[in-house]
Amino acid sequence: MGTPPRETHNVPRRTNDHESGEYVTDPGRKGDVALGDLCTGHTGPLNGVAWSSDGSLLATVGDDHTCVIWNPHTGEPVATLIGHTDAVVRVAWSPDDMRLATVSHDRTCIVWNPDTAERLLTLAGHTDAVTGVAWHPDGTRLATVSWDETGIVWDSGTGRPVTTLTGHAYHVNGVAWHPDGTRIATASNDGTCIIWNPDTAERILTLTGHDRFGVEDAVYGVAWSPDGSRLVTAGWDDACIVWDPDTGQPVISFVDHTEWALGVAWSPDGTRVATASDNGTCAVWNPDTGEAIATLVLRFATGITFVHGVAWSPDSTRVATVDSNGACIIWNPDTGERVSTLASRTDWVDGIDWSPDGTRLAVIPDWAEAYIVWDPVSGRPTATHTAHTNLVGNPA
Repeated sequence: MGTPPRETHNVPRRTNDHESGEYVTDPGRKGDVALGDLCTGHTGPLNGVAWSSDGSLLATVGDDHTCVIWNPHTGEPVATLIGHTDAVVRVAWSPDDMRLATVSHDRTCIVWNPDTAERLLTLAGHTDAVTGVAWHPDGTRLATVSWDETGIVWDSGTGRPVTTLTGHAYHVNGVAWHPDGTRIATASNDGTCIIWNPDTAERILTLTGHDRFGVEDAVYGVAWSPDGSRLVTAGWDDACIVWDPDTGQPVISFVDHTEWALGVAWSPDGTRVATASDNGTCAVWNPDTGEAIATLVLRFATGITFVHGVAWSPDSTRVATVDSNGACIIWNPDTGERVSTLASRTDWVDGIDWSPDGTRLAVIPDWAEAYIVWDPVSGRPTATHTAHTNLVGNPA
């Protein structure tokens, strides 16, 4: 997947109105459980989580300036990557799992050897916080985006910039490579999504249309369809738009949400799109017709509850959402039925990622210095979790 869809940050946060600040679960419903033991290893809140492609390792990044690599089966930390000087906000494995890229508010991207914790490259070129990172499908290049309104394509072997993508007029939030690596899409708070030639920095198309209320609203999510024939964007105008990336014309607009669209993800089989919204719902759509297949509604949603992240299981049979009431809910996307609720004692869940085989789900509770791996079938924690004891890495 070309973008870290599943996590949406830099959104004005709202807490729920439960006096306890906890998500209320139905004790009679199978699969509703409270947050179990946590994998601890960070000393500050976490911001991102990503599985290696073979499912053998899990990486988390946080406000403590570090990235921790874990054994997800045991909950034991394998290594801590020390080198950033400010919050680390995104992490991405290279396609062959041989390298790991982290981006930070310190304006850099660092490429690491995950086996030795060695810092291979420090990519410095942005003039403001780096907010997104994506590997080229063949791993030879890396793209980063920043609040400095630009994107940079890097040679992942030498660390040298290949091209600088200049054209946005405000913070750039998201970046996604076309599946064949010939194009890049970037999403920005300036209300546009731009498709670029990564080799020449030519602006191929500028997609505008998130303007239901008369002004261009921030575009907060971007994702290519698995076959690369379409592109979907989510915006603060409450809409998600499917585009023809060759013509720049909108194909379908989803406008059933009544609040901001905060996240978007294609099903791996390309037949459906799921969108997360500020109105406490997740909608599953047919991207060809615009038909709403199912609307996933939080049973305890209040007027200030919102769904801010969504992720499909690898086999497209389940969709997971995270919300501001502290829950990760797994749904049947065809019927809208809730399969299980993974509930935490917090008012927010901040990140989510399925393991490549779909047997586990990694979730980050808000402001926690830990993560938890769940069994999505039983709705229970799976690993033996212990505190971090072995720091590996060198900040120099």
